[in-house]
Amino acid sequence: MHSRRIRHILKKVCETVQKLMDFDRFYVVLYDPRRSILQFPLVNDQGKQSDWPERNFQKDTLPDLLMEKGKTIRIRQDTIRESNHLRYWPDSDLPQSWLGVPLVVDDSPIGALVVENYLKAEVYGSRESDLLSTIARQTAMAIENARQRDRLERQRDRFRVLHELGISLNDNIQRNEKEICELIYQNASQLMDTDNMYIALYEADPDKVDQYNEKNPEENILNGTIHFHLMYEDGKERPPWSRKPVAGQYGRTEVILCTKKEIFNKTRAESQAWYKKLGHKEFIGKTFASWLGVPVMIGGNLLGVIATYHSTDDYVYNEDDLQVLSMMADAAAAAFNNAKLYRQLEDANRQLEDKVQERTRQLEDANRQLEDKVQERTRQLEDANRQLEDANRQLEDKVQERTRQLEDANRQLEDKVQERTRELRELNEQLEDKVQERTRQKEALTELLSLNDLAGRFVHKINNLVGNIPIDIDYMKDSLVKKGVDETTYEDLNNISEQISYLVQMARRVQKSTRKLQESKQSKIFQKADAIVLLDKALNYSLGLNEEKMNKFSIQKDYRKKTLYIETFESLFVEALDNLISNAFDAMPEGGKLVLGANTCQMEGTEYAVLTIADSGKGIPEKDHHRIYNIDYSKKSGGLGYGLWSVKRICDATATKIHFSSKENTGTSFSLYIPLLNEGENQ
Repeated sequence: MHSRRIRHILKKVCETVQKLMDFDRFYVVLYDPRRSILQFPLVNDQGKQSDWPERNFQKDTLPDLLMEKGKTIRIRQDTIRESNHLRYWPDSDLPQSWLGVPLVVDDSPIGALVVENYLKAEVYGSRESDLLSTIARQTAMAIENARQRDRLERQRDRFRVLHELGISLNDNIQRNEKEICELIYQNASQLMDTDNMYIALYEADPDKVDQYNEKNPEENILNGTIHFHLMYEDGKERPPWSRKPVAGQYGRTEVILCTKKEIFNKTRAESQAWYKKLGHKEFIGKTFASWLGVPVMIGGNLLGVIATYHSTDDYVYNEDDLQVLSMMADAAAAAFNNAKLYRQLEDANRQLEDKVQERTRQLEDANRQLEDKVQERTRQLEDANRQLEDANRQLEDKVQERTRQLEDANRQLEDKVQERTRELRELNEQLEDKVQERTRQKEALTELLSLNDLAGRFVHKINNLVGNIPIDIDYMKDSLVKKGVDETTYEDLNNISEQISYLVQMARRVQKSTRKLQESKQSKIFQKADAIVLLDKALNYSLGLNEEKMNKFSIQKDYRKKTLYIETFESLFVEALDNLISNAFDAMPEGGKLVLGANTCQMEGTEYAVLTIADSGKGIPEKDHHRIYNIDYSKKSGGLGYGLWSVKRICDATATKIHFSSKENTGTSFSLYIPLLNEGENQ
């Protein structure tokens, strides 16, 4: 069952694909690797919503191959018919065109988007593949974020219910076992499937000692009685009942009582394997698919067992349910122990009252029979009353002491719960901050790649439009010379030719940057890298084995660290450094000094690697400081303003902070702050 958030996301994805692509059927596949099944939360078949049941994963079947290969598959009907190993699903009516794109999170497929066209054979090409791939990346990210939110909400609900249960169990120590069991059942039902659940308490035999043998479990002996105070079967409550354990024929309840450890069978196969072990016995008459049981203990003393199960479905419970049930068992143990102590106290009071009444009758009989011994008997009675008062005072002192101990224990437990709640809340806030930061990085990266793709297409158009103009101008110049045109017109044509050549040169530089970004899209996005190595690589790119440039500038390296390990998009990050170094060279047309720095600093509790690129060039006017990252800003003659704009976008996409300082006729310095991976690995 998928959450409301995920269903809303998939509905929006279907509406988007419906606007952009021609399809007869569109459906979304989600893959559960734990159970190895495929689920189909959304199916749009010719404009109508359909419900497809989940099924097992099959490697040689469409769309299962998308999860197996982890890449886009585009295929036609004749290819499916001619293939000996490829099978089509869900029916025998093969589409003319089939396109599937995997949904990938952290290099692992979580599902796929599939479009089918029954009438057109070549309807899906590379454009449609790229378009659906872009939608798939955004969809996968949105699904993962929704799942993170759902997990946090479930965790919040678990701690709320546990906190309320603890308060309810501790506010009244006079509750009996039945009331405590009902309270546990009601709270557990808010967090997990409890249609089948029972709570059993163990009453040990005071005259016989139980035996536990870990190496030979068939020798375990339980001499007491198991009382099932609460039992629900298929949502209906059953009357309480009891049973005596039989040696060598122990079910899961008896084994938990012996071992004092939980039992967690996730599937029917695990349950069947458990019952095949020596000494285990199935009492109900059928093997359940999912079964979870935990011991109820206090101070090392075993009180009973809490268990819940599902008759038919596998994987109904998970490790979170095990933890919740264990915490409920701990809270219940104190409540059961309090109920037992309160009952013992009431029994003691009744016994004392019975003794007083019996003694009173004896005294009345003695008075009637022995009037002459009234005074003596009166003294005896007074002595007995004093002894009784002393006993009452001692008993009252013990009760008050025990009450203080219980109140102290409750306060300590409440303090621990509150402390744990605070820790989890802080952890949740940190996790949510990291998720939001990663989302902002991915959104910035997607925007950068999209804008650079658009820039590449625009540059390609410029090359196509102006590529033949210089040849036409040369032809016009030859024709004009023959006709004797004046020199002014001839010089104007030369100026036009030079400007077009410069425009083509700038366009090729943008195209080179765009090509690097397109190539980097094929690599793993975030990688571990040494920031100093990347800085040196960018310097080599900017110098390009140009001896004239090497001799023209004084290059100084001020590296305060040997290594600075970071996690970044390597190719994009080197591109940003290359742009900054190239700008520094351009700012010193007559030569000058370039200083590259590498160090660390700490800001707001985070350790950063700091890379510095400083030049002694002409500097940036102070009036332009606020707009140097705008795409239309450039101080170069005929410049496009693309370099620093691209640098700022790359920094946003790689969690990098960028700062600069500049003074006219003195120079400019750029500093990049990147979070360090592991302080111990950097020297």
